[in-house]
Amino acid sequence: DQTANERRFFSPPKWTYVDEKDVVAIVSGNRARPRSSDVQNRIYVIIDAGWVLDEFGKNTGTLDTIMENADGLTTRSGDPLPTNSTGTLPWYLDLPTVGEKGLGSPAIIKTEEGDDILLFTTYIPSLPQAGTCVFDEGVGNLYALDLLTGSSGFAKLDAGTEESSIETAPGIPPEINLLYKHDKDDGSVQITAQIGNELLPVIKGLRPKQIFWLQKAD
Repeated sequence: DQTANERRFFSPPKWTYVDEKDVVAIVSGNRARPRSSDVQNRIYVIIDAGWVLDEFGKNTGTLDTIMENADGLTTRSGDPLPTNSTGTLPWYLDLPTVGEKGLGSPAIIKTEEGDDILLFTTYIPSLPQAGTCVFDEGVGNLYALDLLTGSSGFAKLDAGTEESSIETAPGIPPEINLLYKHDKDDGSVQITAQIGNELLPVIKGLRPKQIFWLQKAD
């Protein structure tokens, strides 16, 4: 079905650098049609572990071939999610609920143990039901996945669940806002993920790294 593949991206991706690899995460969703249910939206994690160039210096890989090599991590099959065992292959995940879509940019945090966790919210609209007059604004979901493997991130955040997503508040969730607080006693950094008026349980992680871009002239 061509309509199911008409994915759109209204929010910018999130980029990070992990184990000498560039990693980009982005989630699809049509902000102009938040209640639509005809598109199969996805979260993509593109891992650049080095390109293969042809004799003219042109990259021989394409997004299609990259995703075809994603170790089978294309659909959800229960909680926790199947894992990309090598942690070096790019992967994508079909959002499991009909009409589910991402309407904001992801966030990436690093735990004290060195795990990179991908956080992103999705919106699940309520489907029309015949004979009902009750307004249902739908519900938001928060996902936490290991950035490189796609396994459950909540288990690594000690959040009390090993599932890959938890339900947030009714309606369209806002983008994730990360709050950092330095603990003077043990030197750790407490990270809180704020979604509107909701706060994810405090976890201990690492300070965000400041990254500078330097482009040299030829």
